[in-house]
Amino acid sequence: MLASMSIVAGAAVTAPLPEISEAFAHLHNADLLVKFILTTTSIGVVIGAPITGYIMDRSGRRDLLIYSMIIYGISGVSGYVLDSLYVILIFRFILGLSVSGIMTASTALVADYYEGEMRSKMMGYSGAFVAFGGMVSVSLGGYLAEFGWRYPFLLYLFTFVLLFGVIYFVNEPEIMLKKITEKIKYPLKHMCIAYGLTFIIQLSFYLIVLQLPFFMEESINSSSTEIGIAIALSNLLGGAASINFRRIHDKLSTRTFFAIIFLSMGVGMAIVGMATAYSHFVVGLIVMGFGLGLSMPQINLWLVLRIPEHARGKILGGLTSTYFLARFISPLLADPFIQFGFSYIFIVDGILLTLIGFLFVVLNKNNKSNEELINE
Repeated sequence: MLASMSIVAGAAVTAPLPEISEAFAHLHNADLLVKFILTTTSIGVVIGAPITGYIMDRSGRRDLLIYSMIIYGISGVSGYVLDSLYVILIFRFILGLSVSGIMTASTALVADYYEGEMRSKMMGYSGAFVAFGGMVSVSLGGYLAEFGWRYPFLLYLFTFVLLFGVIYFVNEPEIMLKKITEKIKYPLKHMCIAYGLTFIIQLSFYLIVLQLPFFMEESINSSSTEIGIAIALSNLLGGAASINFRRIHDKLSTRTFFAIIFLSMGVGMAIVGMATAYSHFVVGLIVMGFGLGLSMPQINLWLVLRIPEHARGKILGGLTSTYFLARFISPLLADPFIQFGFSYIFIVDGILLTLIGFLFVVLNKNNKSNEELINE
């Protein structure tokens, strides 16, 4: 459930953005400022993740996690009572700082607590909760927005319920209680690969989040409900793929599994780009969702197997920072190409993802299976 908090941070208040814009219409550039409610959170994560990762390796996981959750709850729910959009934006930035601590700590704890097959299964469950958490929070946020734009901010109160579970059931892992005697060697090559793949995947994911609604409305005149259902089906399959992550990937070579991820995402994006009917969009999003649901559990597990235990905080903090940096940059990269049409953006992205998938196919020689890597 901690893993889902990263997606809930933004998804919970996506639905009421138009109403928030109307509430602050008296401000100059209100429409632009309201969009910053989502982006300032991402900036907070990008800045905070390397710092929280460093603190976590020095001082432990549990205390950082507890303090991050308290800040997350307070800064998240603050939007319910604040009357200044500028102050809301400051608290959304603080929310991003807290997300960096929660996201990095939750991934590190899975790596610390579990080994072998159980670790890969838990990585899959974490990915599933991210997908399902996005579905639930968007749905509840939309429902609460019917009563007023402030009400979706109350969803963050659930943080304090979850906090009790952390206080009573989460213990400091044993590896953090040991003293470091040897110099830590950072696997820079593996870090660059993991960060790079994460950046590409999240760029593509945010094309769906930010550009797809406009594309579907423009091309087939879809309603908000139809768009929501299509994206929800993609998240649903992604969550199902994450739950079955260990079962799907253990016997495959690492590069074969990455090839499946990128080919699925690439083909799905291309189908979306060429879609001329609602059913085409649904099929493309489902194919895309399958690869997306497998992507982050695989990258997290692949990287965890190759990094020193006492450097997990710093390295996973860098991965978290990359994750949200891509989300922040995605609309900036897409904007110059919108003049060519939304279809062009999705088709080009689909081709690039497919080429990366084929690259993994070509490289797939004498590569160990995921199961062999997990058992090492």
